[in-house]
Amino acid sequence: MQLDLQPIIDRQKELERVIRELTARIAQAPPGHLVISKHKQSESVKYYQCVSGDGDEHRSSKKTYIRKTDLALIKALANKGYYLTVLSRVRAEYAVISRFLKTYPAELGEDIYPKLSEDRKPLVDPYWEPADVFLERWLREEYPRKGFREDDPYYVTERGERVRSKSELIIANWLFQHGIPYRYECALELWDPKQPRRITIYPDFTILDPATGKCFYLEHLGMMEDERYFRSAMDRISLYEANGYFVGESLLLSFESDKVPLDVRTLGRRVEHALGRDS
Repeated sequence: MQLDLQPIIDRQKELERVIRELTARIAQAPPGHLVISKHKQSESVKYYQCVSGDGDEHRSSKKTYIRKTDLALIKALANKGYYLTVLSRVRAEYAVISRFLKTYPAELGEDIYPKLSEDRKPLVDPYWEPADVFLERWLREEYPRKGFREDDPYYVTERGERVRSKSELIIANWLFQHGIPYRYECALELWDPKQPRRITIYPDFTILDPATGKCFYLEHLGMMEDERYFRSAMDRISLYEANGYFVGESLLLSFESDKVPLDVRTLGRRVEHALGRDS
């Protein structure tokens, strides 16, 4: 699995542009460098232009006083000194990036297992599990579920699993149709600061980001017109956030009431954004 080098390459190109631009600005600047002298008692400031005869900007052979009215020259020399310092740092960074890109290996440790023969792979326990292997295992693994009571509503998704409501059916089918890996009502252990103790909850959907291997949680709040349900939903959100799962980041929400039905398109955009697919 190769590191994404594009941001580093982009940075290298940006540094090249900066080097060209700063070099041109320095070439157009007045000769010498600026010296600022400040009197300790009066705190008056004097400016001097120091020009070296041997080309060394910081070994002065001639020091000329600059009147404060000649602000353009003072600023030009001050900018020149600033540009020279920035240029030295930029060149140092550029050199490091260039060496890195030149020596970065074409094959990484993560790349070895996928290249093994099909006869050898079953004999090896990979140190780095390939993303496709991890995804297949994650989808296949059994996980602790909430379970159903006899009188619970009965809806079956396109993936062949049972859910509790028509809205959850719509959400599950949308995830399945868009190839987004998920688990329905998979147990999640959280710390409840009100108790205080660890408790187990069952998020409606646990969604896996195949690109990162990280999970985020989707809760459908379907009876928001009911005051008791609303308060319970707010407590549940607070519990998530107390454990570091924040709304809009690792916790996604969808809403519904008698007058406002589930908006699966908006929910879809939230999921796609969380997965980084909305660019």
